[in-house]
Amino acid sequence: PLPTIPLGEAVKFFLPSREVTEQEAKDLSLGKFIEKRDTEQVTAALTEDNRLVAIIEPQSAAKAKPKVVFPWEP
Repeated sequence: PLPTIPLGEAVKFFLPSREVTEQEAKDLSLGKFIEKRDTEQVTAALTEDNRLVAIIEPQSAAKAKPKVVFPWEP
């Protein structure tokens, strides 16, 4: 079989990434906006254990919105 890597690792080859808190991960999984912080472009939102939660993009000066959400549970 071919070697594989987790999605959270693979996405870092294609997009900038940002670690999100557990609460932010929960909010994103529900389609909610989160604080923008350093999100200036389409970015991968990862948990501290490197699980991909969402692909996010800036919505306003203060918020980032999910473009694509992946299943997540704590």
